[in-house]
Amino acid sequence: MSIIYIYFVHNVTMSMSSACHLTNIPSNEHIMLLYSSDDERNNAAVNYINNGLKSGHKCIYASINAYDRENSSNISNLSSKIDNYKENIENGELQIVNFKPYYESALHGDLSPFKKLKAELEKTQRQRISEGKKDAILAFADAACFLSHNKHFAECEVLEKWWHNTTTEWARNNRNITVVCPHPG
Repeated sequence: MSIIYIYFVHNVTMSMSSACHLTNIPSNEHIMLLYSSDDERNNAAVNYINNGLKSGHKCIYASINAYDRENSSNISNLSSKIDNYKENIENGELQIVNFKPYYESALHGDLSPFKKLKAELEKTQRQRISEGKKDAILAFADAACFLSHNKHFAECEVLEKWWHNTTTEWARNNRNITVVCPHPG
């Protein structure tokens, strides 16, 4: 089993096997991560977050299951694997977002919560710069994943296209914000 990372760069798709674990977080990218099991997905989320935190990124874990105790991808299950979890939460370097309302909005064709998140990320980045922190933000966001998983392919495509257009805009404006969207492969 291996995870495939797909990078969307100027409408060109590239893939990379997880055989070489990600140690450098790409800047200004929309990454589609294909996984074959929940364990792979969870390990990839932890890997991205830990590498992001080590590199000085603000990391955001935005999951529809973030607080669902019955799901393996809830933050209670992942927190013990995230380096200095409590410290990073307390100092604002790690943020957990309940993405269930975002998913439900996207399911009904409403991307306004995502647009608000975009504005919040841009504001956060400006704040980080004014505080002398690294301007990099990494978001691991799974709303599109669950749209795909639940066979809402048209809605998933709309959301992924929105993420792609948003990260393309960020890249044009030199905003160092990367979004990882996991999908079952």
